[in-house]
Amino acid sequence: MKLSCIFFPAVLIPVLLAFSACSPSLSVRIDGGESAAFAHSGFTLSLSPSAENLAQTLAGGQSLFDAGTIADGFARAGFPQPEDIRADGNGLRLSVSFGKIPLESHAVFQTGTGGARAFDLRPAEKTLNIRLTRGNVRQIADLLPAELFAYSDLFMAPVLTGEQLSENEYTALIGAAYGPRAEQEMREAVFTLTAECPAAVTEATALIQTGAGFQDAPDIQVETNGGQVCFRIPVARLLCLTQPVSLSVRWQ
Repeated sequence: MKLSCIFFPAVLIPVLLAFSACSPSLSVRIDGGESAAFAHSGFTLSLSPSAENLAQTLAGGQSLFDAGTIADGFARAGFPQPEDIRADGNGLRLSVSFGKIPLESHAVFQTGTGGARAFDLRPAEKTLNIRLTRGNVRQIADLLPAELFAYSDLFMAPVLTGEQLSENEYTALIGAAYGPRAEQEMREAVFTLTAECPAAVTEATALIQTGAGFQDAPDIQVETNGGQVCFRIPVARLLCLTQPVSLSVRWQ
């Protein structure tokens, strides 16, 4: 299921994917000023066909997402008032957008383990570095509104449960629990992250940590076009994170 192009801090992606079970597309637009900020941010969540059927069954026909309740949850978590928030498709699709957010204004952007911040935007150096580890993701999950996780247990994401499962083991687990169609959807699901930079991109890399060093991630596609960079990452990799993932962008 394809999603519309949207804006949201990329470090939150694995947390949100833990219950979206789809192939979403997100974009991050970096503010061109001197401070680390997003010019606009937001996200959209939508379930795959199998996940949607499962959620409808377990919810007894009620909405999975309630826009008002989730807006209140973001307010309690310290986020600014959303510019727009809506839940449609019988409450099975959620979209939220915010105006400009300085990254130093909220704890979710300051998370990090092992001395490395999960989200590191440096306007003076013209770089964006995203480091996804299990520890980072669990910290972020603790800071986000609880209303986003009403059905997260259904998808048993190892990045949140703490289990050590490979991507193949995890997708097989999904198949055993929910059937071969759900397993196939998870195997084929790809997350697309597009970063819009203030100037032309000069370098973009996707790496995985192996031991003490990093190497190219062969299953993460990287494409650049002017001031945009696009990362395509298997959803199962993000939900397992057996190896830390590092995404980096540099612009002129």
